[in-house]
Amino acid sequence: MSSQPIPLTYTVNAGCAAARISRSKLYQLWNAGEGPRFYTVGTRRYITHDSLIEWMKQREAAAGGAA
Repeated sequence: MSSQPIPLTYTVNAGCAAARISRSKLYQLWNAGEGPRFYTVGTRRYITHDSLIEWMKQREAAAGGAA
């Protein structure tokens, strides 16, 4: 078991890795208004851990997998 702390924020690449989706899929979702919330610093996008978890729970509920 890893004792690494959970990051507070992810880069786009790290967010994709955490959610197990490709970068192109994430941008498709954002363009459709369905991706996780993000914020920008300059021209870079970042995804908070909380918004990524919230988005995954919403996707799970939409798929009928929520308990």
